Amino acid sequence: MLAQSKRLNYIEGNLNQFINNSDTLSKTLDLVSRLRNNWGWLFVGREQKIGQIDTSLTDFDSVTMLGFQIVAAISGVQSARLLETSPKGWQSSGSLEDKNYSKLLLSIQNADFCPILNMHYKLLAKSLYDIEKEYTCVFEPIDTPTEKERAEIKEINSRTDMNYIQAGVVSPDEVRGVLREDVNSGYNALSEEMEETENPFNDFGGSSNEQNPFKSLDEWNESEHPRDDEGKFSSTGGGNSNGSKEEKQEKTSRNVQEVIEKAKQAEPKITKDLQEITKSTGAELTGLDHRLKSEASIKNKIERDRAENPEYKNLTDKEVASRFYDTVRYTQITKKGEDLTKNIETTLDKLQQKGHTISKIKNKWLTANKNNPYRDVMAQMISPSGQKYELQFHDKANFAIKEPLHKTYEKWRDVENTDKVKAQQYSNEMKQIAKGYKTPKGIEKITKENLINKNHS
Repeated sequence: MLAQSKRLNYIEGNLNQFINNSDTLSKTLDLVSRLRNNWGWLFVGREQKIGQIDTSLTDFDSVTMLGFQIVAAISGVQSARLLETSPKGWQSSGSLEDKNYSKLLLSIQNADFCPILNMHYKLLAKSLYDIEKEYTCVFEPIDTPTEKERAEIKEINSRTDMNYIQAGVVSPDEVRGVLREDVNSGYNALSEEMEETENPFNDFGGSSNEQNPFKSLDEWNESEHPRDDEGKFSSTGGGNSNGSKEEKQEKTSRNVQEVIEKAKQAEPKITKDLQEITKSTGAELTGLDHRLKSEASIKNKIERDRAENPEYKNLTDKEVASRFYDTVRYTQITKKGEDLTKNIETTLDKLQQKGHTISKIKNKWLTANKNNPYRDVMAQMISPSGQKYELQFHDKANFAIKEPLHKTYEKWRDVENTDKVKAQQYSNEMKQIAKGYKTPKGIEKITKENLINKNHS
Protein backbone atom coordinates (compact mmCIF):
# COMPACT_ATOMS: atom_id res chain seq x y z
CA MET A 1 0.00 0.00 0.00
CA LEU A 2 2.83 2.34 0.89
CA ALA A 3 4.64 1.60 -2.38
CA GLN A 4 1.49 2.23 -4.44
CA SER A 5 0.71 5.60 -2.78
CA LYS A 6 4.21 7.02 -2.51
CA ARG A 7 3.57 9.58 -5.34
CA LEU A 8 0.68 12.14 -5.14
CA ASN A 9 -0.35 14.58 -7.94
CA TYR A 10 -2.06 17.92 -7.21
CA ILE A 11 -3.54 20.87 -9.17
CA GLU A 12 -3.74 24.33 -7.76
CA GLY A 13 -7.17 26.00 -7.92
CA ASN A 14 -10.00 27.66 -5.99
CA LEU A 15 -10.87 25.06 -3.39
CA ASN A 16 -14.00 26.90 -2.17
CA GLN A 17 -15.40 27.07 -5.69
CA PHE A 18 -14.84 23.35 -6.21
CA ILE A 19 -16.52 22.53 -2.89
CA ASN A 20 -19.59 24.55 -3.79
CA ASN A 21 -19.87 22.69 -7.11
CA SER A 22 -19.33 19.07 -6.04
CA ASP A 23 -20.58 17.52 -9.28
CA THR A 24 -18.05 19.41 -11.34
CA LEU A 25 -15.29 18.49 -8.82
CA SER A 26 -16.17 14.81 -9.01
CA LYS A 27 -16.18 14.72 -12.81
CA THR A 28 -12.92 16.65 -13.02
CA LEU A 29 -11.09 14.35 -10.59
CA ASP A 30 -12.43 11.25 -12.36
CA LEU A 31 -11.26 12.54 -15.72
CA VAL A 32 -7.82 13.48 -14.37
CA SER A 33 -7.31 10.03 -12.81
CA ARG A 34 -8.47 8.18 -15.93
CA LEU A 35 -6.24 10.15 -18.25
CA ARG A 36 -3.23 9.94 -15.97
CA ASN A 37 -3.48 6.20 -15.29
CA ASN A 38 -3.66 5.46 -19.02
CA TRP A 39 -0.72 7.64 -19.91
CA GLY A 40 -3.14 10.12 -21.49
CA TRP A 41 -3.21 13.90 -21.53
CA LEU A 42 -4.04 16.10 -18.58
CA PHE A 43 -5.56 19.48 -19.50
CA VAL A 44 -5.29 22.33 -17.04
CA GLY A 45 -6.34 25.94 -17.24
CA ARG A 46 -3.95 28.75 -17.88
CA GLU A 47 -4.33 29.92 -14.35
CA GLN A 48 -3.86 26.42 -12.84
CA LYS A 49 -0.61 24.80 -11.72
CA ILE A 50 0.07 21.05 -11.45
CA GLY A 51 2.55 19.47 -9.02
CA GLN A 52 3.64 16.15 -7.44
CA ILE A 53 4.45 15.10 -3.88
CA ASP A 54 6.84 12.08 -3.40
CA THR A 55 7.26 10.06 -0.22
CA SER A 56 10.90 8.88 0.32
CA LEU A 57 11.19 5.07 0.49
CA THR A 58 14.93 4.67 1.14
CA ASP A 59 15.94 0.97 1.80
CA PHE A 60 12.35 -0.06 1.09
CA ASP A 61 13.64 -3.31 -0.55
CA SER A 62 15.66 -4.11 2.57
CA VAL A 63 12.60 -3.60 4.74
CA THR A 64 10.58 -5.92 2.50
CA MET A 65 13.32 -8.59 2.43
CA LEU A 66 13.65 -8.40 6.19
CA GLY A 67 10.01 -9.31 6.48
CA PHE A 68 10.52 -12.35 4.26
CA GLN A 69 13.58 -13.36 6.29
CA ILE A 70 11.61 -13.22 9.52
CA VAL A 71 8.93 -15.45 8.04
CA ALA A 72 11.60 -17.84 6.67
CA ALA A 73 13.35 -17.98 10.06
CA ILE A 74 10.11 -18.89 11.81
CA SER A 75 9.32 -21.63 9.28
CA GLY A 76 12.88 -22.99 9.33
CA VAL A 77 13.41 -22.53 5.59
CA GLN A 78 16.49 -20.72 4.36
CA SER A 79 15.39 -17.43 2.80
CA ALA A 80 18.10 -17.38 0.12
CA ARG A 81 17.03 -20.84 -1.09
CA LEU A 82 13.34 -20.01 -0.78
CA LEU A 83 13.44 -16.69 -2.65
CA GLU A 84 16.50 -17.44 -4.85
CA THR A 85 17.92 -14.01 -4.16
CA SER A 86 20.62 -12.58 -1.93
CA PRO A 87 19.37 -11.70 1.57
CA LYS A 88 19.33 -8.06 2.61
CA GLY A 89 20.00 -6.30 5.86
CA TRP A 90 21.45 -8.95 8.18
CA GLN A 91 24.04 -11.10 6.43
CA SER A 92 24.45 -10.08 2.81
CA SER A 93 26.51 -13.16 1.85
CA GLY A 94 24.04 -15.66 3.26
CA SER A 95 26.88 -17.83 4.65
CA LEU A 96 25.53 -17.70 8.19
CA GLU A 97 22.12 -18.86 7.00
CA ASP A 98 23.75 -21.69 5.01
CA LYS A 99 25.57 -22.94 8.10
CA ASN A 100 22.49 -22.70 10.31
CA TYR A 101 20.38 -24.47 7.70
CA SER A 102 22.95 -27.25 7.39
CA LYS A 103 23.01 -27.67 11.17
CA LEU A 104 19.23 -27.88 11.22
CA LEU A 105 19.18 -30.59 8.52
CA LEU A 106 21.94 -32.54 10.27
CA SER A 107 20.05 -32.45 13.55
CA ILE A 108 16.90 -33.69 11.78
CA GLN A 109 18.85 -36.52 10.12
CA ASN A 110 20.61 -37.62 13.29
CA ALA A 111 17.84 -37.08 15.82
CA ASP A 112 14.72 -37.92 13.78
CA PHE A 113 15.59 -40.09 10.78
CA CYS A 114 18.56 -42.22 11.90
CA PRO A 115 16.93 -43.95 14.91
CA ILE A 116 13.90 -44.92 12.82
CA LEU A 117 15.95 -46.10 9.83
CA ASN A 118 18.46 -48.00 11.98
CA MET A 119 15.67 -49.90 13.70
CA HIS A 120 13.89 -50.47 10.37
CA TYR A 121 16.93 -52.12 8.75
CA LYS A 122 17.69 -54.13 11.87
CA LEU A 123 14.16 -55.59 11.90
CA LEU A 124 14.18 -56.08 8.12
CA ALA A 125 17.45 -58.07 8.24
CA LYS A 126 16.15 -60.20 11.08
CA SER A 127 12.83 -60.79 9.33
CA LEU A 128 14.14 -61.64 5.85
CA TYR A 129 17.57 -63.17 6.53
CA ASP A 130 17.57 -64.01 10.26
CA ILE A 131 20.59 -61.73 10.75
CA GLU A 132 21.01 -59.89 14.04
CA LYS A 133 23.13 -56.87 13.32
CA GLU A 134 23.21 -53.21 14.26
CA TYR A 135 22.96 -50.78 11.34
CA THR A 136 24.00 -47.15 11.12
CA CYS A 137 22.57 -44.94 8.38
CA VAL A 138 24.92 -42.47 6.77
CA PHE A 139 23.50 -39.64 4.68
CA GLU A 140 25.18 -37.97 1.75
CA PRO A 141 26.91 -34.67 2.62
CA ILE A 142 24.50 -31.75 2.75
CA ASP A 143 26.99 -29.21 1.46
CA THR A 144 28.68 -29.82 -1.89
CA PRO A 145 32.12 -28.15 -2.03
CA THR A 146 33.02 -26.07 -5.06
CA GLU A 147 35.84 -27.06 -7.40
CA LYS A 148 38.04 -24.46 -5.75
CA GLU A 149 37.27 -25.84 -2.30
CA ARG A 150 37.99 -29.39 -3.48
CA ALA A 151 41.33 -28.23 -4.91
CA GLU A 152 42.21 -26.50 -1.63
CA ILE A 153 41.33 -29.64 0.35
CA LYS A 154 43.50 -31.79 -1.95
CA GLU A 155 46.36 -29.31 -1.57
CA ILE A 156 46.15 -29.51 2.23
CA ASN A 157 45.98 -33.31 2.13
CA SER A 158 48.97 -33.54 -0.22
CA ARG A 159 51.08 -31.38 2.13
CA THR A 160 50.03 -33.59 5.04
CA ASP A 161 51.00 -36.72 3.11
CA MET A 162 54.38 -35.21 2.23
CA ASN A 163 55.06 -34.37 5.88
CA TYR A 164 54.22 -37.94 6.91
CA ILE A 165 56.48 -39.34 4.15
CA GLN A 166 59.38 -37.13 5.16
CA ALA A 167 58.89 -38.08 8.81
CA GLY A 168 58.98 -41.78 7.87
CA VAL A 169 55.46 -42.41 9.16
CA VAL A 170 54.23 -43.74 5.80
CA SER A 171 55.86 -44.63 2.49
CA PRO A 172 55.07 -43.18 -0.96
CA ASP A 173 53.58 -46.56 -1.94
CA GLU A 174 51.14 -46.41 0.97
CA VAL A 175 50.00 -42.92 -0.05
CA ARG A 176 49.67 -44.14 -3.65
CA GLY A 177 47.50 -47.00 -2.39
CA VAL A 178 45.17 -44.58 -0.60
CA LEU A 179 44.80 -42.50 -3.77
CA ARG A 180 44.04 -45.62 -5.84
CA GLU A 181 41.29 -46.73 -3.44
CA ASP A 182 39.63 -43.30 -3.22
CA VAL A 183 37.16 -43.06 -6.10
CA ASN A 184 37.03 -39.27 -5.70
CA SER A 185 40.79 -38.69 -5.72
CA GLY A 186 41.11 -38.47 -9.50
CA TYR A 187 43.90 -41.08 -9.30
CA ASN A 188 41.84 -44.22 -8.74
CA ALA A 189 42.83 -45.50 -12.20
CA LEU A 190 46.53 -45.67 -11.29
CA SER A 191 48.24 -49.01 -11.77
CA GLU A 192 49.12 -50.94 -8.64
CA GLU A 193 52.84 -50.39 -9.19
CA MET A 194 54.76 -47.27 -10.16
CA GLU A 195 56.84 -47.44 -13.28
CA GLU A 196 60.32 -48.74 -12.50
CA THR A 197 63.09 -46.25 -13.28
CA GLU A 198 66.02 -48.19 -11.86
CA ASN A 199 67.70 -51.27 -13.31
CA PRO A 200 65.01 -53.98 -13.39
CA PHE A 201 67.73 -56.65 -13.48
CA ASN A 202 69.38 -55.77 -10.15
CA ASP A 203 67.31 -58.37 -8.37
CA PHE A 204 69.01 -61.11 -10.41
CA GLY A 205 72.51 -60.01 -9.47
CA GLY A 206 72.99 -58.10 -12.73
CA SER A 207 75.45 -55.31 -13.39
CA SER A 208 77.86 -54.28 -10.64
CA ASN A 209 76.83 -50.70 -11.37
CA GLU A 210 73.60 -50.54 -9.39
CA GLN A 211 73.16 -46.78 -9.58
CA ASN A 212 69.88 -45.45 -10.92
CA PRO A 213 70.64 -44.38 -14.53
CA PHE A 214 68.34 -41.39 -14.25
CA LYS A 215 69.89 -39.84 -11.15
CA SER A 216 73.38 -38.74 -10.16
CA LEU A 217 74.92 -38.92 -6.71
CA ASP A 218 77.80 -36.62 -7.63
CA GLU A 219 76.18 -33.74 -5.78
CA TRP A 220 75.92 -35.74 -2.56
CA ASN A 221 78.21 -38.49 -1.34
CA GLU A 222 76.71 -40.07 1.74
CA SER A 223 80.04 -41.55 2.82
CA GLU A 224 81.48 -38.05 3.14
CA HIS A 225 78.81 -36.99 5.62
CA PRO A 226 79.10 -39.13 8.78
CA ARG A 227 76.02 -39.91 10.83
CA ASP A 228 75.65 -41.15 14.38
CA ASP A 229 73.68 -44.24 15.46
CA GLU A 230 70.43 -42.27 15.26
CA GLY A 231 71.04 -41.27 11.66
CA LYS A 232 71.91 -37.65 12.49
CA PHE A 233 74.94 -35.87 11.05
CA SER A 234 77.92 -35.90 13.41
CA SER A 235 79.60 -32.74 14.62
CA THR A 236 82.61 -33.39 12.36
CA GLY A 237 80.50 -32.18 9.43
CA GLY A 238 81.67 -32.75 5.88
CA GLY A 239 83.88 -35.78 6.40
CA ASN A 240 87.24 -34.28 5.48
CA SER A 241 88.77 -36.37 8.22
CA ASN A 242 89.88 -39.83 7.11
CA GLY A 243 89.15 -41.09 10.62
CA SER A 244 85.49 -40.02 10.38
CA LYS A 245 85.11 -41.63 6.96
CA GLU A 246 86.66 -44.86 8.14
CA GLU A 247 84.51 -44.82 11.26
CA LYS A 248 81.41 -44.34 9.11
CA GLN A 249 82.36 -47.22 6.81
CA GLU A 250 83.08 -49.46 9.77
CA LYS A 251 79.72 -48.63 11.35
CA THR A 252 77.94 -49.29 8.06
CA SER A 253 79.67 -52.65 7.78
CA ARG A 254 78.57 -53.60 11.30
CA ASN A 255 74.97 -52.63 10.57
CA VAL A 256 74.96 -54.51 7.27
CA GLN A 257 76.50 -57.57 8.90
CA GLU A 258 73.69 -57.59 11.47
CA VAL A 259 71.11 -57.52 8.69
CA ILE A 260 72.91 -60.28 6.78
CA GLU A 261 73.28 -62.41 9.92
CA LYS A 262 69.56 -62.10 10.64
CA ALA A 263 68.81 -63.10 7.05
CA LYS A 264 71.17 -66.10 7.29
CA GLN A 265 69.32 -67.37 10.34
CA ALA A 266 65.90 -67.12 8.65
CA GLU A 267 66.93 -68.22 5.16
CA PRO A 268 67.17 -72.02 5.68
CA LYS A 269 63.52 -72.31 6.75
CA ILE A 270 62.36 -70.10 3.87
CA THR A 271 64.45 -72.10 1.39
CA LYS A 272 63.11 -75.40 2.72
CA ASP A 273 59.48 -74.26 2.42
CA LEU A 274 60.05 -72.98 -1.12
CA GLN A 275 61.84 -76.13 -2.24
CA GLU A 276 59.02 -78.33 -0.99
CA ILE A 277 56.32 -76.20 -2.60
CA THR A 278 58.21 -75.70 -5.88
CA LYS A 279 58.81 -79.44 -6.20
CA SER A 280 55.09 -80.12 -5.75
CA THR A 281 54.24 -77.74 -8.61
CA GLY A 282 56.77 -79.24 -11.04
CA ALA A 283 58.69 -75.96 -11.26
CA GLU A 284 62.30 -75.36 -10.17
CA LEU A 285 64.25 -72.82 -8.10
CA THR A 286 67.20 -71.29 -9.90
CA GLY A 287 70.08 -69.11 -8.73
CA LEU A 288 70.09 -70.45 -5.15
CA ASP A 289 73.80 -69.67 -4.90
CA HIS A 290 72.88 -65.97 -5.03
CA ARG A 291 69.86 -66.06 -2.73
CA LEU A 292 71.65 -63.82 -0.18
CA LYS A 293 72.50 -60.29 -1.29
CA SER A 294 76.16 -59.40 -0.85
CA GLU A 295 77.42 -56.88 1.69
CA ALA A 296 78.68 -54.57 -1.07
CA SER A 297 75.31 -54.62 -2.84
CA ILE A 298 73.47 -53.81 0.38
CA LYS A 299 75.83 -50.90 1.11
CA ASN A 300 75.31 -49.48 -2.39
CA LYS A 301 71.56 -49.79 -2.07
CA ILE A 302 71.56 -48.07 1.34
CA GLU A 303 73.43 -45.12 -0.14
CA ARG A 304 71.22 -44.97 -3.24
CA ASP A 305 67.92 -45.29 -1.38
CA ARG A 306 68.87 -42.68 1.21
CA ALA A 307 69.71 -40.21 -1.57
CA GLU A 308 66.46 -40.91 -3.45
CA ASN A 309 63.96 -41.20 -0.57
CA PRO A 310 63.39 -38.23 1.76
CA GLU A 311 61.81 -40.49 4.39
CA TYR A 312 65.15 -42.33 4.81
CA LYS A 313 67.27 -39.29 5.68
CA ASN A 314 66.86 -39.65 9.45
CA LEU A 315 67.12 -43.46 9.47
CA THR A 316 70.20 -45.42 10.44
CA ASP A 317 71.88 -47.78 7.96
CA LYS A 318 70.37 -50.72 9.79
CA GLU A 319 66.88 -49.21 9.64
CA VAL A 320 67.21 -48.56 5.90
CA ALA A 321 68.55 -52.05 5.20
CA SER A 322 65.81 -53.64 7.30
CA ARG A 323 63.30 -52.32 4.75
CA PHE A 324 64.89 -54.23 1.89
CA TYR A 325 63.05 -57.27 0.60
CA ASP A 326 65.79 -58.48 -1.72
CA THR A 327 68.35 -59.25 0.99
CA VAL A 328 67.01 -62.78 0.51
CA ARG A 329 65.70 -63.51 -2.99
CA TYR A 330 64.57 -66.49 -5.05
CA THR A 331 63.57 -67.21 -8.63
CA GLN A 332 61.05 -69.91 -9.54
CA ILE A 333 61.00 -71.15 -13.15
CA THR A 334 57.90 -72.87 -14.55
CA LYS A 335 58.57 -75.17 -17.51
CA LYS A 336 55.52 -74.23 -19.59
CA GLY A 337 54.13 -70.73 -19.98
CA GLU A 338 50.52 -71.91 -19.77
CA ASP A 339 51.23 -73.25 -16.25
CA LEU A 340 52.82 -70.06 -14.87
CA THR A 341 49.67 -68.41 -13.50
CA LYS A 342 48.52 -71.62 -11.82
CA ASN A 343 51.97 -72.21 -10.28
CA ILE A 344 52.12 -68.67 -8.91
CA GLU A 345 48.70 -69.05 -7.31
CA THR A 346 49.57 -72.48 -5.88
CA THR A 347 52.98 -71.42 -4.55
CA LEU A 348 51.70 -68.30 -2.81
CA ASP A 349 48.66 -70.10 -1.42
CA LYS A 350 50.82 -72.83 0.13
CA LEU A 351 53.30 -70.28 1.47
CA GLN A 352 50.45 -68.52 3.24
CA GLN A 353 49.30 -71.82 4.69
CA LYS A 354 52.79 -72.18 6.17
CA GLY A 355 52.54 -68.73 7.79
CA HIS A 356 54.21 -66.56 5.15
CA THR A 357 52.59 -63.22 4.33
CA ILE A 358 52.23 -61.42 1.00
CA SER A 359 53.35 -57.82 1.40
CA LYS A 360 53.29 -56.71 -2.24
CA ILE A 361 52.88 -58.08 -5.76
CA LYS A 362 54.69 -56.48 -8.72
CA ASN A 363 53.20 -57.84 -11.93
CA LYS A 364 55.38 -56.30 -14.63
CA TRP A 365 53.31 -58.02 -17.30
CA LEU A 366 50.75 -55.33 -16.48
CA THR A 367 53.13 -52.36 -16.16
CA ALA A 368 55.79 -52.98 -18.82
CA ASN A 369 56.29 -50.06 -21.23
CA LYS A 370 58.54 -48.90 -24.06
CA ASN A 371 61.24 -47.61 -21.66
CA ASN A 372 61.22 -50.76 -19.55
CA PRO A 373 59.89 -53.75 -21.54
CA TYR A 374 61.16 -56.29 -18.98
CA ARG A 375 58.47 -58.65 -17.68
CA ASP A 376 58.13 -60.90 -14.65
CA VAL A 377 56.06 -61.33 -11.49
CA MET A 378 57.67 -60.31 -8.20
CA ALA A 379 56.23 -61.20 -4.78
CA GLN A 380 57.54 -59.35 -1.73
CA MET A 381 57.02 -61.71 1.20
CA ILE A 382 57.47 -61.87 4.97
CA SER A 383 58.37 -65.20 6.56
CA PRO A 384 56.84 -66.47 9.82
CA SER A 385 59.99 -65.29 11.63
CA GLY A 386 59.57 -61.77 10.21
CA GLN A 387 62.30 -61.96 7.55
CA LYS A 388 61.51 -60.07 4.34
CA TYR A 389 62.34 -61.75 1.04
CA GLU A 390 61.55 -61.57 -2.67
CA LEU A 391 60.27 -64.33 -4.91
CA GLN A 392 60.29 -63.92 -8.69
CA PHE A 393 58.26 -66.03 -11.09
CA HIS A 394 59.14 -66.81 -14.74
CA ASP A 395 58.37 -69.43 -17.29
CA LYS A 396 61.34 -71.05 -19.02
CA ALA A 397 60.83 -69.53 -22.49
CA ASN A 398 60.34 -65.96 -21.29
CA PHE A 399 63.20 -66.25 -18.77
CA ALA A 400 65.58 -66.92 -21.66
CA ILE A 401 64.85 -63.41 -22.95
CA LYS A 402 66.21 -61.82 -19.79
CA GLU A 403 69.90 -62.13 -20.61
CA PRO A 404 69.94 -60.46 -24.07
CA LEU A 405 67.44 -57.87 -22.87
CA HIS A 406 69.64 -57.16 -19.83
CA LYS A 407 72.77 -56.65 -21.94
CA THR A 408 70.99 -54.28 -24.30
CA TYR A 409 69.48 -52.41 -21.37
CA GLU A 410 72.96 -51.81 -19.90
CA LYS A 411 74.16 -50.42 -23.24
CA TRP A 412 71.13 -48.14 -23.44
CA ARG A 413 71.63 -46.94 -19.86
CA ASP A 414 75.28 -46.02 -20.48
CA VAL A 415 74.43 -43.68 -23.38
CA GLU A 416 70.89 -42.59 -22.53
CA ASN A 417 72.01 -39.11 -21.39
CA THR A 418 75.03 -38.71 -23.68
CA ASP A 419 74.24 -40.12 -27.12
CA LYS A 420 70.59 -39.88 -28.16
CA VAL A 421 71.19 -41.66 -31.47
CA LYS A 422 72.70 -44.77 -29.88
CA ALA A 423 70.15 -44.63 -27.06
CA GLN A 424 67.35 -44.77 -29.60
CA GLN A 425 69.11 -47.63 -31.40
CA TYR A 426 69.36 -49.68 -28.18
CA SER A 427 65.80 -48.78 -27.26
CA ASN A 428 64.62 -50.18 -30.59
CA GLU A 429 66.68 -53.32 -29.97
CA MET A 430 65.01 -53.81 -26.59
CA LYS A 431 61.60 -53.45 -28.19
CA GLN A 432 62.57 -56.03 -30.80
CA ILE A 433 63.84 -58.47 -28.16
CA ALA A 434 60.72 -57.91 -26.07
CA LYS A 435 58.59 -59.05 -29.00
CA GLY A 436 59.76 -62.55 -28.10
CA TYR A 437 57.74 -62.44 -24.89
CA LYS A 438 54.66 -64.63 -24.89
CA THR A 439 52.02 -63.47 -22.43
CA PRO A 440 51.13 -66.32 -20.04
CA LYS A 441 47.47 -67.26 -19.93
CA GLY A 442 45.58 -65.62 -17.08
CA ILE A 443 48.57 -63.55 -15.90
CA GLU A 444 46.29 -60.50 -15.46
CA LYS A 445 44.75 -62.25 -12.45
CA ILE A 446 48.03 -62.05 -10.53
CA THR A 447 47.36 -59.15 -8.15
CA LYS A 448 47.68 -58.90 -4.39
CA GLU A 449 43.90 -58.67 -3.98
CA ASN A 450 43.39 -61.95 -5.83
CA LEU A 451 46.27 -63.81 -4.21
CA ILE A 452 45.77 -63.07 -0.53
CA ASN A 453 44.49 -66.19 1.16
CA LYS A 454 41.65 -64.87 3.31
CA ASN A 455 41.81 -67.90 5.56
CA HIS A 456 45.42 -67.26 6.49
CA SER A 457 45.73 -63.46 6.29
